[in-house]
Amino acid sequence: MKFVLLFLGLVVITAPTYGQFPRTRQVHPYSLDNVNKQVENDLQSIQANSILPGLQLYLPSWLKRWLPDIDRILSSSLNILEGMPASVVSSSINKICSVAITTGFLKPSYSIPEQRVALELYTGNEVVEFPVGDVTRLLSHSGYNGNKNITIFVTSWGAKSDEQDRDNIVYVLAQAYKKRGTDNFILFDVSDFVDTIYHWLTLDTRSIGRVLGDAIVRLSRNVPVSNIHIIGHDLGAHIAGNAGRRVQEVKRQQIARITALDPPKICYDDSDGFYGIQPGDAEFVDVIHSNNDVLGKKNPVGDADFYPNGPIYLQPGCYDVVCSHKRAVLYYAESVVPGAERNFLAQNCPSLSNMKKENCRGMKIPMGLATPPSARGPYFLETNKEPSYGKDASSDYPYGQSTVLSASNANDEGANTNADQSLNENSEQAV
Repeated sequence: MKFVLLFLGLVVITAPTYGQFPRTRQVHPYSLDNVNKQVENDLQSIQANSILPGLQLYLPSWLKRWLPDIDRILSSSLNILEGMPASVVSSSINKICSVAITTGFLKPSYSIPEQRVALELYTGNEVVEFPVGDVTRLLSHSGYNGNKNITIFVTSWGAKSDEQDRDNIVYVLAQAYKKRGTDNFILFDVSDFVDTIYHWLTLDTRSIGRVLGDAIVRLSRNVPVSNIHIIGHDLGAHIAGNAGRRVQEVKRQQIARITALDPPKICYDDSDGFYGIQPGDAEFVDVIHSNNDVLGKKNPVGDADFYPNGPIYLQPGCYDVVCSHKRAVLYYAESVVPGAERNFLAQNCPSLSNMKKENCRGMKIPMGLATPPSARGPYFLETNKEPSYGKDASSDYPYGQSTVLSASNANDEGANTNADQSLNENSEQAV
């Protein structure tokens, strides 16, 4: 039965191929027209890409009434989530996960060939791509500095790595590291391949994580693994965890640190821990949760788990889940800028309400770049609605509201905001 369901759930996919390596591309302005055209094409292909035909033959009657909604949702572009109320997205994702776990029809079966991904070195105003199988050319490139550490940012859906605008989390983080000047900033981006909700839910993070891990093993011939930090957003967090495990398997050494930024929930059986981020994937694993229990996981999955504003759906200043999902990256990016390392002071505590009542013990520690590797357990803090997001930012913060790039929000604060506010209130409880 499971084989039949898996077969029926397959979607024919196409993805752009990379050209000759290394390929240099100039960072260029964001084009909204291109995104709108892609969304329109995705929506028009829903019927053609129906992924649950005949499933009614195998499901219990109480699940059959959900099939049309699930079929439509899974076949849709992830971009349709932007601007949707959190209540709608939460209901849809939870419905899918409920059916998936009950029937087992979702599996991590969607893999990406190694030859279609690359390591992208950010050098000034350009990005140079190198195949993951040939890191020697990356290390010899004039834009690479052998005296600096390596930070690898792993992204999936919503990265928009080619655009230079306020909604581009890659650009925001790259600019923060550029200001810092201490790291070679490298992107490992699979966003071109995660274009539907179905792909997002079924990406084989284990296999693509091993591809990245093998690339890091090659890098480690010239760079100590203690000088390598992997940051992963969304599915990139789970890819990073698997990359860390692969490095340990081959080298018997741990990467110094993995930072998981709002890692997503997994809607299939991962009881063996093969696919998700977990403690032990690096010497230190820290996690920032910003869209709890909708697109992101609510349960702690690292050595230290940070819950800005508590385990809520929507971060202050956000009016949809996409904004909230990206906010983890913006918080972290703010902490990277010199002088802002302690903008987000958090306290080890069982809940945010306990922290507000000053019922927690221990010193506050910074969330973000300066988080000490000795940190353990859940940490809570509050943030601002707009940059500077950190409530502990000084008045002379060098990356303030006039210059910071922040994720854009939906302009409509009407009924959607009221409905989603109740979700936040109901979800703000001890982790």
